[in-house]
Amino acid sequence: MTHQGKLREIISSILVEGSWRIIQERFAVLELDWRDDLSPGWGKGKYVEHVLKDLPDAKLIELANKCTTNLPAEGKTRHIDDILERITTNDRQAISRVTRISLATAFEGRVLTPNVDFDGFIGSIGFERDSGIYTSFRYDPNGQLVSSDFFSSIKVPATHREALEAFGFLDWSDRRVISFLESLIHPEIRRGSEQTELAALIDTHLRPDGLTPRVTGIISGHPVFSIQRLHSSRHDRPKNIIFASSTKGFKPIIGLADALDNELIVLENEDTCLVYDDPTPNEGLTWVRLADWWAKKQKISNTEEARRSLGARLQEALSSPPERLFFSTYFRTIKQTLGEKLPALIPQVYVHYDPKTQDERRQKRKFLIQRMDFLLLLPENRRIVIEIDGKQHYSITRPSTKYDYVDATNTPHPPMPHMSLPSPQVYADTVRADRELRLRGYEVYRFGGYELRDRTCERLVSDFWDGLFHTHGLTS
Repeated sequence: MTHQGKLREIISSILVEGSWRIIQERFAVLELDWRDDLSPGWGKGKYVEHVLKDLPDAKLIELANKCTTNLPAEGKTRHIDDILERITTNDRQAISRVTRISLATAFEGRVLTPNVDFDGFIGSIGFERDSGIYTSFRYDPNGQLVSSDFFSSIKVPATHREALEAFGFLDWSDRRVISFLESLIHPEIRRGSEQTELAALIDTHLRPDGLTPRVTGIISGHPVFSIQRLHSSRHDRPKNIIFASSTKGFKPIIGLADALDNELIVLENEDTCLVYDDPTPNEGLTWVRLADWWAKKQKISNTEEARRSLGARLQEALSSPPERLFFSTYFRTIKQTLGEKLPALIPQVYVHYDPKTQDERRQKRKFLIQRMDFLLLLPENRRIVIEIDGKQHYSITRPSTKYDYVDATNTPHPPMPHMSLPSPQVYADTVRADRELRLRGYEVYRFGGYELRDRTCERLVSDFWDGLFHTHGLTS
């Protein structure tokens, strides 16, 4: 049966309920024209059947939407909602049948509904078993899911997969599946370690479909989870990261050792940058993993020594006091929270690269900005750029003249060597570069150097990281 055929069948079963007066009132609620040309003498079922048969598909779908909006939320209207989603998505399920089966199987050995019977729980969130199924499901005193026929008191062991399939779990709309999973880990059903463990189990099975449970609220001190889509990325995993560019003023000269495999090699000024070419894992590039790479590269066997050595090398790439303060504050304020999961804060990263200097190109730049102050590679290949803006991002510096320092009496004062002037052009270049990065899938965040003058900025920086990592699901 087509989706439209199913809609006609379900809507018909709703419209025929009750007396002729109730049916006529329901037609009015749904803004469905009463057909005086059809004989009520045919009986309610035949009358409704003819009304719906004459509706074109577009009008039928419009009527179905009115049913879900204007009628009570119950099994039939939820079923209509399922079919409408299947029509809208061309039968594509964001949560695949494979994932649904793996979830149902993974639930074995757990009491999913500790406060109510399984049937009662499913019913409480508005789901009905498929018609023709006369089996009820309960938990026995030992926590074993058992089934029994409505006409018999004999109970037999059952699996969660059997129970969920009896309720049509494999064909539910994605919204119904998400509602079910969110209910399982709601504080009204479970709390504490049991809640977080089940949320982690659900996360394991949903991630291949690009979904994850995230904490989105608190009730009486207990987290509330919502199933949300993982941040999508238009990028493949990085093949190379050229970073920690030195402040010595020399630019690395880069070539291709293998142009087919995009294998980079630094031809000149090798000591002025680092090139990370290990595979970047799906969970992102952490400080621990970057330090392990450094230990292998430098042949340092002691883990702590390798981390200190890497930290010192990265510090060399920081070109201003605000950058150094931002870098050190990151480790002081966030490391304890995330521990081994701490993302690597990578300084001075080439996002664009031009082998020639600006002077060599006679000021005609190929890229507005080549290096980013800091880069983080988070799970699911999300790329975060952090820029610490000094005055070079919004002003120009030029030699001053005696005419720049004249008082009200036109008396010139000794000029200073240089002066900074606001530059709309420089600022426009900065924001244009941001736009280009964002369109390529990067998230860009800017700090003004003025914000990072001394240690009093720690709360500012800490609040930023808390918000960023919560948004990306690294912290609760």
